[in-house]
Amino acid sequence: ALGVHTHWRLGQTDLSFGGDLVMTGPQTLLGEFQRSLHAALGTTQVGSAVLGNQIGNGFYPTLSAEAARSLRFSNRLMLRPFIEARAGDETLLRAGADFFLGAVGQQDLLLRDVTTGQLYRAVREGTPGVSFVLGADVAKVFDSIYLPASGGYVLTDTRPRLRLGVHVQRPNGAFFYGVTWLGREFAAQPEGQLVGSLKLSLQF
Repeated sequence: ALGVHTHWRLGQTDLSFGGDLVMTGPQTLLGEFQRSLHAALGTTQVGSAVLGNQIGNGFYPTLSAEAARSLRFSNRLMLRPFIEARAGDETLLRAGADFFLGAVGQQDLLLRDVTTGQLYRAVREGTPGVSFVLGADVAKVFDSIYLPASGGYVLTDTRPRLRLGVHVQRPNGAFFYGVTWLGREFAAQPEGQLVGSLKLSLQF
């Protein structure tokens, strides 16, 4: 996806709004990239059946917006509830919250990863320290190009996510690692997924 997003504060509420052009299918060349990467690492090659079962080529204009409120109980405790809306590749409404324990990240511009919901620091205040963040949200998904009804997919009534992460700030850089549980997205999916997120920011 290629997009443009803006972030601003209205009173005590942090707002974001933007648009993306989401591209799917073999035209992205991601399948060929995966094949080359697997070959370079000497791992099992991506099969033709897998690449042949991709979502077809397409372009999907997508709009997204979020409103969040940072409720600070001290310089080390913060609760950040939010609501989100998205229309385009997926049409959904989502609500949830993230809880910070630690000073790192509380004064930063926080952006949300689309897939996991993990908050990452886009503009950082550089005081060294460590923060832990625990988050959860649930979405109502109305339609999805990734799980089309024409393909026999029946969307679950809700799509939950749970996440845990740690932000570390040092004088010469910053580090984030998070783990996210993604709930079932369609009725025939046997179970949820567990995924990791990593972000490194090094100064030299």
